[in-house]
Amino acid sequence: MQKALELIREGKLNVSEISYQTGFSSLGHFSRSFKKAYGKSPSEV
Repeated sequence: MQKALELIREGKLNVSEISYQTGFSSLGHFSRSFKKAYGKSPSEV
């Protein structure tokens, strides 16, 4: 999740690309896991 947060903050990739690059096969699963870890959805960061 830390790597995903770093990639989101860089702003070079969209959330789908970040999800794939961090090992998630489902965007929904990535988004739920991210929100559970950080209290915000990827798009809210």
